[in-house]
Amino acid sequence: MWPEGEFEGHWRAQGEQQGEEHHVYSTADGKTVIKRNNLKYHASFLEYFERVALHNHLFPQSRLHFLGFDESDWMLKPVTSQWFIEARRGATELEIEEHITKLGFSCSDDKGLNWYSRETGIVVEDLHDQNAVSDEQGRLVVFDPVIYAKPTERLIRATLRPRGLI
Repeated sequence: MWPEGEFEGHWRAQGEQQGEEHHVYSTADGKTVIKRNNLKYHASFLEYFERVALHNHLFPQSRLHFLGFDESDWMLKPVTSQWFIEARRGATELEIEEHITKLGFSCSDDKGLNWYSRETGIVVEDLHDQNAVSDEQGRLVVFDPVIYAKPTERLIRATLRPRGLI
């Protein structure tokens, strides 16, 4: 468990920064961001940790590190850390497209925000210039996408065949 009141104290002291699903504060040295997830977009802890694992696999330069749980609003909420990213600017649509297609994804919407891999069934959404940036060395860093896996025919067959279900 995260020490009682520690997250809340730091978060309030730094102005209660938050996004749609995270409360966020920076460590004193400014090198790390601490995030508490409200689980708004997750049906279970298992789903949350699967998404963290997918994020860390696809985007190791912005890896999330699990620190523990914090109790807030009568709920346990996961707390993670992530290196602070010095951004030159938000990533362009072209930079995002080049990067994500190299990883085997195809665009799945007309705005270029959502991507899908037919091979793996992984979906990466919400890729825009506030969730993907160009760092000081000009590298694309994706740090706050929505990631999940949806079953593919290949995955379903691989799961069911060994069990004699197909």
